[in-house]
Amino acid sequence: MIMRNPIDTSIFLKSEEIVADVESARRQLIFYLLDLITLRFWLFLKL
Repeated sequence: MIMRNPIDTSIFLKSEEIVADVESARRQLIFYLLDLITLRFWLFLKL
């Protein structure tokens, strides 16, 4: 087993965290847009 630099490992873990954050942010944005579209559609139907 090859030992890694602790700095390399921390950078790798940090980038993993950033990727996870980006994924969750993208998901939240998609849900937000879907909510917006649904709300507009609902209001349009009500008129």
